[in-house]
Amino acid sequence: MTGVQTCALPILKVYDIEGKEVSSFTGKPQTVKPRETTTLTASATLDDIHLWSWGYGYLYRVATRLLVDGKVVDEVMTTT
Repeated sequence: MTGVQTCALPILKVYDIEGKEVSSFTGKPQTVKPRETTTLTASATLDDIHLWSWGYGYLYRVATRLLVDGKVVDEVMTTT
C-alpha cells in the first residue's frame, strides 16, 4: 500500500438530552498518506443551547464519525 493516499473526513452530530439531533456538520476533507498522522478538525456555532450550570446538568451527546474514502472507519460518542 505504499504511496496510496486516502481522503479522511470528520462528521459530527450533536444530540440533546432527549436524543434529538440539534446540529450536524463536517470538517474539511484531508488527504492522508499511509502511516501518516494528522489532526482533523470540525467546528460550528450552535444556537439555542442549554448551558450547563451547578444544579442544572444539561448534557449533550456528540457523535464523531471518521470517513475514509466514503466509508465509516471509526465512531466515538462523547457526552459533554
